Amino acid sequence: MPSDTHKGHGFRKELISMLLDLRPRFLRFPGGCFVEGEWLINAFRWKEIIGPWEQRPGHFGDVWHYWTDDGLGYYEFLQLAEDLDATPIWVVNIGISHHDKINISDIAPLVEVSFQCPRSLYGSTIHAISDKYSSLNALQAKFSVSIIPH
Repeated sequence: MPSDTHKGHGFRKELISMLLDLRPRFLRFPGGCFVEGEWLINAFRWKEIIGPWEQRPGHFGDVWHYWTDDGLGYYEFLQLAEDLDATPIWVVNIGISHHDKINISDIAPLVEVSFQCPRSLYGSTIHAISDKYSSLNALQAKFSVSIIPH
């Protein structure tokens, strides 16, 4: 990681400068194929990208055939959105990949996991919802987040 970064947040200054010039209204993370994977076993799991990046397990990005350390995680995404004054849009896997999918009768756990992610943020900053992800994020979160209109 470069030692001289934008606001000390880990992002290169010239990259942030270019992004700021674009004036994005929203920032979506993670992106399409990355969230799905070729196979569900390698799909993106948001719970594995919280906490210090050195402690994240990483995962195999089987669409492009490389290992990622998941250095850009939940916290970094929210920090980047805040730095860009953009609305964060969080994407979760809903049980599909390029080659397999879950049975619709097994969808309930994925729906719960999908709701845990925003609850972990809103819980620590707005509603104080009690779950273990709220307490993890409470250590890091300092974001003023508004609910995304839809």
